[in-house]
Order: sequence, then structure tokens, then C-alpha cells
Amino acid sequence: MAQRLAQGAEWVGNASLSGWLYHVDGYPGLVPGADAPPVVGDLIRLHEPLVLLNLLDAYEEVGPEFPVPNEYRREIHPVDGPQGHAMTWVYIYARPVESLPLIVGGDFDVTTGRS
Repeated sequence: MAQRLAQGAEWVGNASLSGWLYHVDGYPGLVPGADAPPVVGDLIRLHEPLVLLNLLDAYEEVGPEFPVPNEYRREIHPVDGPQGHAMTWVYIYARPVESLPLIVGGDFDVTTGRS
């Protein structure tokens, strides 16, 4: 999926939104919240949004064709990006988080040592 995304999209820069970030199982899970600290992620411009969103939905197992409850759902949220505020599609973690470790600082890459 990373290779396909690299071919059909471009990285715009880092973006943030208010929420909590959890360490799920080697990957992050975002839960938005109005009074939460900022969570950092990548803002990506899709060249063919409908095509790539369908591929990403299948990769993230979002939609009625996947077992319920879906792990994620795709929603539009406001983010603060390199050019200011933007409304973007965001994958929201949709399962219980009580047993998951919170990623303090809201940046999965910093927590895991990725760059």
C-alpha cells in the first residue's frame, strides 16, 4: 500500500488535529477530541482521490463488506497543516481503547523512532 500511495499521492507536510493517539499493535489508532492535545500525522494529497480512498478503505478494512466492528472509520476532520486549516479525510480508530497504551506527545513516529 505504501508503494501505491507513493505513486498516486504526494506528501504535503505534517498536520495536526486534537485527539488521543493509541498504540494498537505496531500501528497508531487516533481518537479525536475537541479538548484533547494535538496529534501529529502526515497530510497527503491524493491525485485520484476516489480510486485511492477505495484502496485505502480496503486496506484499513473500512466498510460494510468487512467484519463488524470495523477497526477504523473514515471521517472528515479539520487539521492544521503547512498552509493553515484544511478539511481532510482521517481514519479514526473505532474500537475500545481502554486497554491500549496512550502515545504521549501524540506523534507515533517519534514514539517508535521512525522519521
